[in-house]
Amino acid sequence: MSSSITAEITNEKPITLDDIVNEANNIWNDYKNEKIDINNHKKLDEYLAKVQREHKDIYVAYPMVIRHMIQEKQYHPKAFRKYLLRLAKHPWTTDEQRLDSYADYYIMLYKTKHNRYNTSLIQSMWKNYRKIMQDDHDEFVKLYTKYKEKIDKQEKQYALDRKTTRLIIFQELATKHNVPQDNINKIMELVNNNTMSDEYLESIIMEFSNISINNSMAKSDETIQKTHNNIGTSNISARNISEDLLNNNDDNDDNDKEHIEENMIETKSTTKKEISEM
Repeated sequence: MSSSITAEITNEKPITLDDIVNEANNIWNDYKNEKIDINNHKKLDEYLAKVQREHKDIYVAYPMVIRHMIQEKQYHPKAFRKYLLRLAKHPWTTDEQRLDSYADYYIMLYKTKHNRYNTSLIQSMWKNYRKIMQDDHDEFVKLYTKYKEKIDKQEKQYALDRKTTRLIIFQELATKHNVPQDNINKIMELVNNNTMSDEYLESIIMEFSNISINNSMAKSDETIQKTHNNIGTSNISARNISEDLLNNNDDNDDNDKEHIEENMIETKSTTKKEISEM
């Protein structure tokens, strides 16, 4: 019957209660085989980090269960199953409810491992544990807020620096493309008072860049075409000389041969000069 009850682990499809308990049992059995000294905090922290990596989903969903298991060597399948059954009926939706549930699990674990217990003691244990959880949570929120404020401040400075850099690039490109200074000033004013977005300024810069690239490509195409034309002229000259050679009879004397060779050398020199002048 328990296998029909489901619990949801963060970012995963619903799985059965038995699946969750079995995974926790496997973690517990592997951990016991390691036989780590409870006083060796370094080893305990290293093993906890290992479990966090290898069993991320169950740790994120039930962090205190895993922490009690690894850091205190306190775990019992019966207590964990009871805890999951309660969560299935009364899932927490706020931080207060979440911390309450952690205290509930702590008491369930204690009761499972102790056949006899005093009600007053249990109530006191719950309150003390809940206070510890609240103190830890408040400290976390405090640190998180401080850290977030620092990050927000850094991000604002980064955004300001990025805007300044974009404006410098825009001004240089606009001046290069002969944009009137009054127009440049107007756009810079719009950006500075946030009337024009940084993204729109970026698009203007990209347009300038595309113009520069297109102009460079046009010049490159013109140079290539000129080179091809000159090479074509040299080929014609060489072909004419070849035809002259074929038209000459076999009785050409040495002077004629030297004259032909001089023409070929002159043609090659002319071709090299035309290309180098480009």
